[in-house]
Amino acid sequence: MNAVRVDEHPVTAVRHIVLMDLDGAVLDSSVQHALAWQEAFSPCGFRPSQHQILAHIAQHGPESMPPGLSREHLRVYGEAVRAMYRAIYTRYYLPVVRPVSEAVDLIQDLKQQGLQVAVTSTGSATVMAIALERLGLSAWVDATVTQDDLNGGQPDRYRAALDKLRASVEEAIVIGTTLYSLRAARRADLPFIAAAPPVPPYQTWAEAGAMASFADYAALRAGLHHLLPASAPDAWLTQPAGQRQRVLHPQPRVVA
Repeated sequence: MNAVRVDEHPVTAVRHIVLMDLDGAVLDSSVQHALAWQEAFSPCGFRPSQHQILAHIAQHGPESMPPGLSREHLRVYGEAVRAMYRAIYTRYYLPVVRPVSEAVDLIQDLKQQGLQVAVTSTGSATVMAIALERLGLSAWVDATVTQDDLNGGQPDRYRAALDKLRASVEEAIVIGTTLYSLRAARRADLPFIAAAPPVPPYQTWAEAGAMASFADYAALRAGLHHLLPASAPDAWLTQPAGQRQRVLHPQPRVVA
């Protein structure tokens, strides 16, 4: 799939929906997921390093089982390991996970600008509900997608969220901090805005296919009033490149 280009979006498209992943975009949870996976693997006599698991999570998401088990061990222990990981994470690590810096404020800003926000996850509905309630976001989020929505239904979490909102890809963007989220956005034909430093193997988010990038959520929020005015949420997508770069992060990365 080609990188998303600003010019490909028609001027009539109003992108009034923001999609975000619970893990990585809302919760700074990668380390806690890695620790839960390590503990779940221990009974199998296999303990991958935290670095290995974090690298896997960055590419494939927290719910994807890290590689290392033999095919036979995976057949015998795979489901038990996954169940143990989920139980350990939910009971011991979810209560101490902190949000990504300014993620809660960003979601509230988006809502106050008149946009809809959906939060997605390949994890359980229980984890989603606990996390949003603890962050005080339950009333701020218009739709959620979890494993329960993906089993036997729409396999793409972003498109599942749009289905719930009765919207199309032309109405939405994805905001995130991970390569995992960017790749999911590209599979769903959605433009992606990064709010984090670029991640290996890329030197810039533009190389990976992001439409634009910011250093963090603070930088994104600083320009949000100009980027997503309530009267025309996607107006900035159609501005001339020179104007667009003046209102973005001081060194925006926009695919030319």
